Amino acid sequence: MNIKKRPNHKLYIQALRRMSPVQRLLKAFELSQFSRELFLHGLRKRFPDLPDDAIKKIYLERLNKCHKQELLRKVIQTLDDAGTQYLITGSVASSLQGEP
Repeated sequence: MNIKKRPNHKLYIQALRRMSPVQRLLKAFELSQFSRELFLHGLRKRFPDLPDDAIKKIYLERLNKCHKQELLRKVIQTLDDAGTQYLITGSVASSLQGEP
């Protein structure tokens, strides 16, 4: 396996550890927003002649494929049936709950 070298990883972890939980959560939101903007920018570069509504449609279709919502529904149903508490977070939560 070819593992990518990450020379700044230790510094990144140290910076995260210095943050409060609220700061880490805000950073997660910031990174999530940045990734959505980067994704949209890439689509606009790839399809420069499409109107915004067509770009948004492609964006939503691709997000749907990425997050395999049907699998997520099965997992949630299994957890619900078992009476297990759970919390969905990160990009999965933002793409399911948010509107890009």
